[in-house]
Amino acid sequence: MSEYNKELVEKVIKGMMKFRKFHHPKLSDDISRMEGSIIFWLVKSEKMENKSVNVSELAEGLHVSMQSISRTLKSLENKGYIVREVDSDNRRNTLIKLSKKGNELVEKKKKDVEGYFERVFSHFTEEELQQYLNFQEKFYAAILEEGKTLKKEKEN
Repeated sequence: MSEYNKELVEKVIKGMMKFRKFHHPKLSDDISRMEGSIIFWLVKSEKMENKSVNVSELAEGLHVSMQSISRTLKSLENKGYIVREVDSDNRRNTLIKLSKKGNELVEKKKKDVEGYFERVFSHFTEEELQQYLNFQEKFYAAILEEGKTLKKEKEN
């Protein structure tokens, strides 16, 4: 690799790390990161798949232990953000969904985040934002393609 390319690779990695370190505001002062992850997983499942989630799906999807999920769900339930229901199709399964209070929290935070990004976007023209999005999509596609190549090389 040429010296120019090494320097460019370093700059790209440093740029990506800046975004990785970006921490947007927490959902609420009484919500931990793990609790926030669970809430967002529930929002995605309820809106995208129109279903409640069982405990094992949460653990698998978030790549955490059942013990950790159970402890965190208990905390969210105590705070009133989720409800547990017995699965009518399989009584051994417990389904998790957002409570009214949980949905209210999500809606409030959604408005906060939208306002935040409106302020961030105000620093750019619409054309600049579109160029950024186009580049981001192209960059992501290249990363996926190289990931496939690495996987094939490992298999062979």
